[in-house]
Amino acid sequence: MARQHLTPEAGNAAAPHSPILRAIPMSDSTPGLAALSAARWRLAVLLTAAMTAIYVGFILLIAFKPALPGTVIVEGLSLGILLGVLVILAAWGLIFVYVRWTNRHYDHVVADLRRTHKEQG
Repeated sequence: MARQHLTPEAGNAAAPHSPILRAIPMSDSTPGLAALSAARWRLAVLLTAAMTAIYVGFILLIAFKPALPGTVIVEGLSLGILLGVLVILAAWGLIFVYVRWTNRHYDHVVADLRRTHKEQG
């Protein structure tokens, strides 16, 4: 099968979402590309859902139990402030999870795919 470049501009819905992956031509010799793109997409959806649940939970707490966030835990620190800081820390934690996964899995596979493409091309 001849190599074809899958790009969204070419109207191909199966094109990888990442610009890094779009630079690698798709062919029968790159089966790992689709799996890598799918794994990255699943992780992104999972992390997005987690952050959305955390944030929406915080907003719903404020909306439906407005007195609760005003509860003073210690002098100068309310439950609302503490939970707000925890929402921010959760975002940082999820970013850390994504960066760690990318450094351990994604970058290595993309480098291998590029190397293979250069050797074949």
